[in-house]
Amino acid sequence: YKVWSPPVLGIHGLYINTAKKPFDNVALRKAMNMVVNREDIFNKAEAGYFHPLVTSVTGLPSPAGDAFVAPEYRGQNQSVDVEGAKKVLTGAGFKFNGTTLLDPSGKPVTIKLSDPAGWSDYQTSLEIVKDNLAQIGIAATVEKANQDAWFKNVEEGNFDAVFRWTNGGST
Repeated sequence: YKVWSPPVLGIHGLYINTAKKPFDNVALRKAMNMVVNREDIFNKAEAGYFHPLVTSVTGLPSPAGDAFVAPEYRGQNQSVDVEGAKKVLTGAGFKFNGTTLLDPSGKPVTIKLSDPAGWSDYQTSLEIVKDNLAQIGIAATVEKANQDAWFKNVEEGNFDAVFRWTNGGST
């Protein structure tokens, strides 16, 4: 069978709570983006069904999101760059203690990745992200939350990062 998926701006991705330290640091988020293997998530966790594979550094799908990409990011595709991510981090005051990433205050960088237990595609996505973040010294844990509690925590900002979606169409 062939699946036809019309271009929409419904995005599945990692949503980071930027109100929490150290995730309020742009350099950290940029470095995290540089190591997440979107192709692995697309093929292994989502079995290729969240079309299209998002390749833009912005995280916007093409062609639906093309008109919203700032000129300086047009045509720039995301690719895994662990060494580049480490340079971004050290340039922003992060340090490495062995394989552990320390924030500028000297604390180890940890993150809790959370989604409801029954959401197997998102749980697999989070496991991939966990492994990817380990490459830059971030100790991630994956939590399998109760769905009702998870929604409440997300709505109240009580999370580090979640895999989530946006709805396509008008907002």
